[in-house]
Amino acid sequence: MAQFTVSFDDFRFYEDGPESTSVGLEDQGVNIGFDLAADFNFQLRVRLQEIGGKDGDHSDDYRLQYSKNGGTWTNVTTTSSNVKGFDSTYLTDGEATTTARIWEGASNAFVPGKVSETGEVVDHRLTANNYTVHLYSLTLISADIAVDDEIEFRVLLNGSTFTYNVVPKFTRLNLPPGQPTLYTEDEKEFSGGRPSFEFSATDPEGDDITYEVEFYDANDSPESPPFFSALSAEHGGFENIDNPSDIDPFNSGDKIKYTVPEDKSLEVGEYLWRVRGKDPNE
Repeated sequence: MAQFTVSFDDFRFYEDGPESTSVGLEDQGVNIGFDLAADFNFQLRVRLQEIGGKDGDHSDDYRLQYSKNGGTWTNVTTTSSNVKGFDSTYLTDGEATTTARIWEGASNAFVPGKVSETGEVVDHRLTANNYTVHLYSLTLISADIAVDDEIEFRVLLNGSTFTYNVVPKFTRLNLPPGQPTLYTEDEKEFSGGRPSFEFSATDPEGDDITYEVEFYDANDSPESPPFFSALSAEHGGFENIDNPSDIDPFNSGDKIKYTVPEDKSLEVGEYLWRVRGKDPNE
């Protein structure tokens, strides 16, 4: 006997925008990952196919859920933590999805799905052996999702799981510190072989920062390696001017001073220097 059976066959993440023109964040079936420096609005489009040979019913309910780091599956609502339904200015909750964004590899006939800004699609009838596309308008909540957290998505049909051939996933990646600000003049003469240099960098997520300073002979070719470098996690000579008790890794945004050590004292000459901030966990 035929039984209404649905499989979750494919997905794609899109930027927030009109259904017909919004830009894909990745290719079809490819998960996404980025820094999430602030709350991020996006669309998740899912392709569901009826494989049991029986029509569905208008009372069918398609509820989007998420799981954080393999934990409990939670309904996406307009007030849920981590990820929530988003009221997009480009979409209307409950409107039909169109054939404008049908995937490659889809089989059988297309049944228009629905746009959901609440995490739930209701009053949708998927007919036997055909497929549909639902579009969920969502917000990733930056404050709730830490670096390396993974958010997975699935759809429940009438409160039950079904066949999942794919599992869409978002991963929060780590932002590196920004380009340092240099407080030592571009061209400066020093007396003695142990000059000091001042700088600071800011990490977008407020993480602590390790610094690396490199020195070059100005007469060497641009491809030449530094004749010496110092990493604040491994070498002395670094101090936090704003907070003297702070040691590596240093507070984000604080002004740091590096003094050339005695065993690397510079001879008379012309030198180039540069500094970069690094995530201590990288």
